[in-house]
Amino acid sequence: MGARLTPLHPTKIEKKLKSLGFSLDHEDGSLRFFVREKGGKPYVVQVHFHAEEKGLDVIKSILRTGGISRDEWLNA
Repeated sequence: MGARLTPLHPTKIEKKLKSLGFSLDHEDGSLRFFVREKGGKPYVVQVHFHAEEKGLDVIKSILRTGGISRDEWLNA
């Protein structure tokens, strides 16, 4: 069986996003916006930076809105 998606703390999410080519665009309170361009299309991902880990529903939403494949995420 292959690697699985797991809940992550926001700082680990930020590290993965940066390793995938995203950069911090701006912050609005505890909400951070990361952007990257892929295939000529801009992708924007927002992450709430609270102390708790983000669940699988949040991780899957980040992958979907960020144009990130499951394999890309797991190998980042």
